[in-house]
Amino acid sequence: MPVSFVRSGKKLRASDLQRVEDKLGAILPTDYSKFVSKHNGGSPKPACFPCRIRKYRQDDIGHLWVSWFNRIDENLATPNDKAPYDTLSFQLARFGESFSHHFVPIGKVADEHLLLLAIKGARQGQVWLKWMGELDPLASLKKQKTVGLYKVADSFEALLLQLSDGACQRL
Repeated sequence: MPVSFVRSGKKLRASDLQRVEDKLGAILPTDYSKFVSKHNGGSPKPACFPCRIRKYRQDDIGHLWVSWFNRIDENLATPNDKAPYDTLSFQLARFGESFSHHFVPIGKVADEHLLLLAIKGARQGQVWLKWMGELDPLASLKKQKTVGLYKVADSFEALLLQLSDGACQRL
C-alpha cells in the first residue's frame, strides 16, 4: 500500500537541506533527504509498523504508529523550543540531550516517543525508536542516551515500506 502524507511542511530547497547537513555535521541518508525534499514531514497514512520493545514479551511484536515525521522549518537544525512542536528544531531543543549526536529526531511515535535516524557511525542510515517511558525522570537526560533504544528499520525507506493499516497498540 502506498504511503501518503498529510500536514506536511513546505518543500525544502537544496540549499536549505545543505544548511541542515552543515549544522548537523553529517550528510543525511539519500532516502531521507529525498523524503524531506518532497514531503518535508507530515503524518503518514497508513501509520502502523511492527516493533519489539521491552513492554512486550521477548517473542512478541507490538504494532505502534508514527504520529508524525518532523518538518524542517526556518530554524533548520537549530534547537528552538519556541518552534512548532512537529519540527526538527523543537524536537532538538526539547529532547536533544536524550540521545547521542549520532542521531537526529525525525518523528514521534505513539505521540510521545522519538523516532531517530542514525546520521553518523556504524548505525548510519538506520531508524531507531527512543522509548521515552524507560527513562528515569529523576536522572539526567545526558546520562540516559542509550536507554530505551530499539532498532526499527535498516533505513528510512525500509521503515516506510513497513507502514500498514495494522492493529496499532494504543498505549
